[in-house]
Amino acid sequence: MASKQTEKDSLRVAGVWTTEDARENFDALIKAAINLGPQKILHHGRELSLSLRGAQKLPDVREILRRGGPLDNSGELD
Repeated sequence: MASKQTEKDSLRVAGVWTTEDARENFDALIKAAINLGPQKILHHGRELSLSLRGAQKLPDVREILRRGGPLDNSGELD
């Protein structure tokens, strides 16, 4: 019979987390979603999926200030 920790580790490898494990290891959950793709969280018998899209690169603040400000009249970054 497998220990509880071994079962949790097996679930994580498969990309499946219990709600408790996801809370306790949130940073690891996020890293797994970034590096391995969507992660599943089991919550009260329901399977939820966490997937992340790549973050946009933010503009360099120094460049924005050098141009005189962040926004034009449309409210969008130049």
